[in-house]
Parts: sequence; structure tokens; C-alpha cells
Amino acid sequence: MGATGVLLGGVLTTYWRQRGVKDAAFRTATGVGGMILPAAAAPIVANPDVSILLFGIAVFCLTFASGASAAALQEVTPNRLRAQTSAIYFFGINFIGIGLGPLYIAVITDYVLRDESQIGRSLARAERRLSRTCRRVPDDSCAPNVRTLAEPRLTG
Repeated sequence: MGATGVLLGGVLTTYWRQRGVKDAAFRTATGVGGMILPAAAAPIVANPDVSILLFGIAVFCLTFASGASAAALQEVTPNRLRAQTSAIYFFGINFIGIGLGPLYIAVITDYVLRDESQIGRSLARAERRLSRTCRRVPDDSCAPNVRTLAEPRLTG
């Protein structure tokens, strides 16, 4: 599902760009929001087959936005800052995802629920809380992104 999401995200971005949508990469990157409900439900459903299907949908939506989000960042960054901006972006994504994500789940499991067998509930709770922030980000950044893309660029 992951590779399919990356490929279809790129196809959609190209499709929109060919039709004159200036913020095509940003719009595709907001597709990550499609993972909210499946990711919240997957760890707590009783049927393992349904859980795997929901995780597959969540992974598809997450990877759908992966290439487009990096492209959207490059579109609004001046040429001389693109390497540093990409480095900060990927450091942040990896630090949060690999470092703080598992720690957050462990804290909920150990200190809030106080039961190691409730890791599925911990995942669902963490996703539910973090998805509130994820839902606000596209709304808060869409208009500034379009304004930045409309500004004339200096070359050199």
C-alpha cells in the first residue's frame, strides 16, 4: 500500500499541475488527513483482518502525501535555502516519528492507562489527540502557501 500511495500522490500532483493548480503539491500533501479515522480505529477493532485493512488504508494515505509534502516545501523555499530547509524537514519528521512517537505511546501506556496490554488503546488515544493538530495545519497554511506561490521569484 505504501508504494501505491507514493505513486498515486505523484500522479495526482502532476495531474493538478498540468491543469494550472498552483498549489498542487500542497493539496496532495493534505491527503494525509485521510489516515485519521483508519489509524484511530485499526488498533482497537476486534477483527484482525479489519485491523490490517485499516492500517493499510492509513499507510496509503500517509505515503500518498510523502512525496508531495517535500515538493510543496521546495516550492515555497528560496533556492539558496532549499537544502537546509529539506534537512530540517526530514530531521523533524524522523525525530518525531522515530524518537518521540514511540515514547509518547509508551508514556500513555505506562502512566495513563497503567496496563501494558492496552497498547492498542494507547495508539488510538495518541492518534486521536495528534490528529486534532494534523487537521488544523492544512487549514492554517493553505492561504499563506497560495500567497507565497503567487509572489515573483528572484533568480540567482
